[in-house]
Amino acid sequence: MSKKPHQPNEKSPLEGVLSILESRPRAVAIVTDYDGTIAPIVDDPALAYPDLAALTQLDTLSELVGAAAVISGRTSKFLEKMIPSDRIVRIGLYGLERARDEAIHWKAAIEEATRAAQEFASLRPEPYSVEPKGLSVVLHFRRAPDPDLAAQTVREWADTQAQRLGLRVLVGRMVVELVPPLEVGKGRALRDFLEEVPAALEAVVYLGDDIGDVEAFEAAKRWASMREGRAGLAVAVGSDELDPAIEDAADLVLPSQHDVAGFLESLTRAARRPDKIQI
Repeated sequence: MSKKPHQPNEKSPLEGVLSILESRPRAVAIVTDYDGTIAPIVDDPALAYPDLAALTQLDTLSELVGAAAVISGRTSKFLEKMIPSDRIVRIGLYGLERARDEAIHWKAAIEEATRAAQEFASLRPEPYSVEPKGLSVVLHFRRAPDPDLAAQTVREWADTQAQRLGLRVLVGRMVVELVPPLEVGKGRALRDFLEEVPAALEAVVYLGDDIGDVEAFEAAKRWASMREGRAGLAVAVGSDELDPAIEDAADLVLPSQHDVAGFLESLTRAARRPDKIQI
């Protein structure tokens, strides 16, 4: 686990969060991404089951802190299946499902993009796969023999489709996604969630592993800066695919997805036994 340097007389984001968590756990929100964070990245997205240890710790934290949530590009239906605890708020499709009244106007464009993605995948020898989500569509290329070439090919295709249909392109780990051109994303979803939490929050921890999580890191820091005494901690989950921009935006970097459960357990210990916390 690596920590970013801070000024000698200034609390680091980690220290600020722990201080509040130890004394006022109900004033803290714990929010995490799904794939690559509490669930390992797998070739078949339908088989991306959560890491049981990480999920157990998040569920335990949801009983101790003011709020706990998962924000993901997955649908809420998928998240509810994989995360059965109703104490954990499950926000799907980057918040698109919450903006359904606006997003539904783009249904025809998404359906056309889905057909185009299926045709794109069927005409190529590489093992591309298409994941329709109703309000968006994803093209996966994780199993392509040449990931760099596949990334370039898929991005060019997605940019063309976005321009043709008026959609937005979201880029992730070995995926591109076409979504309606609305103000949605993990940053907006996190901001809206924090505003909706009934508890008087003073700190937020956000964990993520992909480029789309950077805006959530930034949202957590902006939220913290809006009021004196608040703390926001951005935690990147490392991997061989970690984009440098994610590491640069984070306050703390965990070595891998396997370390998420241990980090969440550390937060649990802080909320339960503040005098014995060690990170």
